[in-house]
Amino acid sequence: MSKLPEPVQEQYPHAKFVASVQVFIDTEFQGSSGALSRIGGESYIVLAPNGIDQIKTKKHLFTVLAHELGHWISAQQESPAATDKRAKFMHMVTGDGRFVLPAEREAWDWAEKILPDLEQEHRREALRTYGDTLQHARLI
Repeated sequence: MSKLPEPVQEQYPHAKFVASVQVFIDTEFQGSSGALSRIGGESYIVLAPNGIDQIKTKKHLFTVLAHELGHWISAQQESPAATDKRAKFMHMVTGDGRFVLPAEREAWDWAEKILPDLEQEHRREALRTYGDTLQHARLI
């Protein structure tokens, strides 16, 4: 949606479209929750509550959503952690999560601003997995 609904447009006549985020839930997908994809000015977050993360509560679901929105905010700001293509490439090639740990930390920091009472245990566990991936990393 790149245009405001009429009543809102009347209230903000000079508002210009910048970007949008659409959120989807896929209860059949068995992979990782919270994939964020960006295509042009459109961004898509797909939450998979029955996937790897096994999201059981609303609070956990909103925690994952806040984290993904944190990635989106970082990307909109073009932060160094979010735009480091070398780190993303090295993570993809080696499987070593330490390459993307700065971007993950930044997304969690934003998530905490969005949802101050997010599930801290989920945050700690998610960050731990990125730091502990050396044992699973592939040698180049």
